[in-house]
Amino acid sequence: MNLEAYTKIDESARIQGIALIPRISRNNNLYTKRELERFDGVKVPLNWEHDPTKVIGSATFHFDPTSETVFYDGEITNEGAASLARNKVLFTSIEAEPVSMREICNSPGDCFSMPFGLRPQGLALTEMPGVPETTVNIIEHYIAECGKHEKEKGPDYTNFHQIEKKLNAFFEIVGIEQCPDCEEYHLKKND
Repeated sequence: MNLEAYTKIDESARIQGIALIPRISRNNNLYTKRELERFDGVKVPLNWEHDPTKVIGSATFHFDPTSETVFYDGEITNEGAASLARNKVLFTSIEAEPVSMREICNSPGDCFSMPFGLRPQGLALTEMPGVPETTVNIIEHYIAECGKHEKEKGPDYTNFHQIEKKLNAFFEIVGIEQCPDCEEYHLKKND
């Protein structure tokens, strides 16, 4: 007798962490407390490495005036990206459009830019953040079940096959391939 459960599994990851603090970023932008306040309550798309064609979920910013920090919470809805985020050290990087910029120089060669009127546009998961104090924490793992029956897939069919297909599709989108020598995953090399 062959028994099989018919369930569609939708895996996603809820995330939270630090999006931005008042400081000078690696790209020499000074983010002030006044500008960080603009992020409070704004919901934005979540993407992979600042690529707007690779939207993998959404996030909402929350400004904490006591710590002068912009926190975020969100959800990675792309199953492949959620799986990758669970197994990789990632950071966040804000995407915002300023109304204006002002260059401030302490001395020749010691300058930074100060954005004014920031309008939050998105949040990127990245391996190289502009502000190293940013964080990505997976806070829970969802599994949503759908009661619809599917056709029988055969005795050796498991959810692993579905997950593997989705993960491979995601790797193709973000340009990652498995190395035949070491079997680790790396960015694809340009031919």
